[in-house]
Amino acid sequence: DQEALTLLSQLALDGLLADQRQLIFSDFELKRTVTGKPQEVDKAFFRLVSQTMVSFVEVGGLNTKQTRYQFGHLTFQEFFAALAVTTQHPDHPQDQQEAKLRECLKRMPPGEGFDMFWSFVASSFAADNNMSAFFQTLFSSIKLASLPPRKEKVFQQFIHSRLQDVYPSADTLTKGDTAVLELVAEQLDRSVTFVVQYGYNIIHFDTSLSSAEENALCHCIRILPNLTRVSVYSLSPRPFLSHSLLSLLF
Repeated sequence: DQEALTLLSQLALDGLLADQRQLIFSDFELKRTVTGKPQEVDKAFFRLVSQTMVSFVEVGGLNTKQTRYQFGHLTFQEFFAALAVTTQHPDHPQDQQEAKLRECLKRMPPGEGFDMFWSFVASSFAADNNMSAFFQTLFSSIKLASLPPRKEKVFQQFIHSRLQDVYPSADTLTKGDTAVLELVAEQLDRSVTFVVQYGYNIIHFDTSLSSAEENALCHCIRILPNLTRVSVYSLSPRPFLSHSLLSLLF
């Protein structure tokens, strides 16, 4: 079943990476996918096809009929394609995973759709505690300084969305997570903006705080019993928050 899932995932990814996005597959293409595979893999593959894809008959010239298949929804194809990128197998080392990620960034760059695909990819890297690898590959593949202003803004929004995918709340952040946020902030010459919530009152602050304001905020964080923290992300150039305040936030 795992091999069948791998085959279906690769089929989904190949369709998204095609020059003309392929969302419809022929009966021949599905059969070719399992050519030479053991019978149990063949059966498992077509069982997955029946569960995730819909079929229809296309009538061509001379009244010829061909069966076509497509995933029940584009989101399904994006999900399986993300699995093809992020799932590691004994014969698929990490450098191959990185190569697939780079290829996706090249063929499906940020801002050109397939947001659910990128959300699935980022979430999978986060589940493996490997977000630093995701962002390192992202920043080495796409040079922010070389982007025109419009694309730079799109790229920043893309990063913001990926951060929100995996870090919706500061309550669950670990030291490793804060290291990822610092990596992103450093690459963008930006830093994290935080929101501190006390009851129904929400206090917004960022890294433009003076030393006196920061000390006062540190004091409030220590003494207020019902304080919760959630994180959002700033796209304005700011210096980093002090380590004393970061340690209290996390």
